[in-house]
Amino acid sequence: MSGDTAAGERVEQQSTDRSVEDAVADAGSAGLLRAYRFAALALAAIGVLVFWQGRHLVYYTPYGPGPSFFPFWLAGILVALALLVLAGSFRARPALSGTLLPPPGARRDIAVTLAAIVAFALLIERIGFALTVAPIIFVLLRVRGSALPTALAVAIALGFGVGYVFSNSFGVALPRAPRDLLLAIGL
Repeated sequence: MSGDTAAGERVEQQSTDRSVEDAVADAGSAGLLRAYRFAALALAAIGVLVFWQGRHLVYYTPYGPGPSFFPFWLAGILVALALLVLAGSFRARPALSGTLLPPPGARRDIAVTLAAIVAFALLIERIGFALTVAPIIFVLLRVRGSALPTALAVAIALGFGVGYVFSNSFGVALPRAPRDLLLAIGL
C-alpha cells in the first residue's frame, strides 16, 4: 500500500509542477500578447498619423502621382496590416515564448544590421554609393555565413552593378565616389 501511496504522491507532485509551469507560461504569454497588441495599435496609429499629415499634399499632378500618393498608400497598407495583426491576436493564441528578446545569434545579426544601416547613412555622401554599398553587403553576407567568394561576388555585383545600372540606364543621380575615383567605370 505504501508503494501505491508514494506513486500517487509523485503523480500529484508532477501534476502540481506541470500546472505551475503552465501558469508561468500563460503569464509570460499574456504579457507578450499585450505587447503584441500594443505594437499593432502603435503601428496603426503611425499609419493614421502619416495619412493625416499627407492629406495636405497633392495626391496627383498632371505629370503623375504627387507627393501625397506614396504616403497615402503606405499609410493605408500599414493600418490594414496592423489591424490584421491585432485581429489575429484575438482570434487565436499565437505560440509565444516567454521572452521578447531574440536568441543570442539573432541578437548579433540585429546588431550588425543596425550598425550597417548607421554606416550606410554616415558614409553614402562621403564615399559614394558603390563604395558604401559593396562593403556593407559583403559584411552582412559574411555575418550570415555566406562563403567568402560568394559574398565578394554578390557585394561587387550589387554595389557596383546596381550603381552602374541606376546611374547610366535610369539616370538616377547617386552619390559619387570622392575625386571621381570611379568615373572611368561610369560611377
